[in-house]
Amino acid sequence: MTRQSEALHTLKMAMTTLGILFLGVSVFAYAWGGTSPWPVQAPLDRYIESGTEAGTRMLERDLAAAHPSGSDAATLLARLRMSGMSCDVNELRPERYSCTYRAPRHDRFAQVAVAVSTEQGRYVGEIASMVNAPR
Repeated sequence: MTRQSEALHTLKMAMTTLGILFLGVSVFAYAWGGTSPWPVQAPLDRYIESGTEAGTRMLERDLAAAHPSGSDAATLLARLRMSGMSCDVNELRPERYSCTYRAPRHDRFAQVAVAVSTEQGRYVGEIASMVNAPR
């Protein structure tokens, strides 16, 4: 019985040591190389990485599927803001919103733009998007 508990204790210590070692190597790699061992990707980066045309098609498809015409506009605008976009209302036409996202890419900026027109300011009317992904 004692032998079994010693073996279990040794196993726990070995696993803890390996975990600490992995964490130390990860922190060192991050500090030395500037890249995270756990990369975090912004929600709109996948559209940018797909390129201008493919990214635009993917974004329009995803937005239309999640927020079809007639759905709640506030939910769509909240989702766009949570994904990192800044959304502004058109002062001349308050039923239209313009949302943009800019991300640095090498020596340029990539941009994602979504134009939302609403019906009575409450329901989604039309959604148009554009991805500008410089190569």
